[in-house]
Amino acid sequence: MTKVWRFGATSRSRLAACHPDMQRVVNRALELSLVDITVVCGHRSQAEQAALYAQGRTETGPIVTYVDGVERLSMHNYSPSRAVDLAPYIAGRGIVWNEALYWDQIERAMKRAADELDIALEWGGDWKRFVDKPHWQMKSGG
Repeated sequence: MTKVWRFGATSRSRLAACHPDMQRVVNRALELSLVDITVVCGHRSQAEQAALYAQGRTETGPIVTYVDGVERLSMHNYSPSRAVDLAPYIAGRGIVWNEALYWDQIERAMKRAADELDIALEWGGDWKRFVDKPHWQMKSGG
């Protein structure tokens, strides 16, 4: 029996702020995925981006972005957002950040969905300088 995942209200709201092509890919990926997926972030204001950029620099916490939202916009800063952050969600545990198997399942589902729909995406998990597994963004011109 195949598990049918459904986004909750918060994930649906976050995804609704994304580009329609991104929405199509993420919704198809959820249908394909072997793990439940939650939408952590869709659109992000410049102020929210600046606050994330301050983290690990002038504020406590680890560095989570190299894009300040002022001099350089994140793909999250566009309206609609050209980026989405996704994470594996396990019932009874919540978001599971540190188990490679779940990230691999999301990667496979997202890449297959993007291929099926002929929508060019790039994954932060493939980046060399700063690996960002939750991050998916549309390639230029999309």
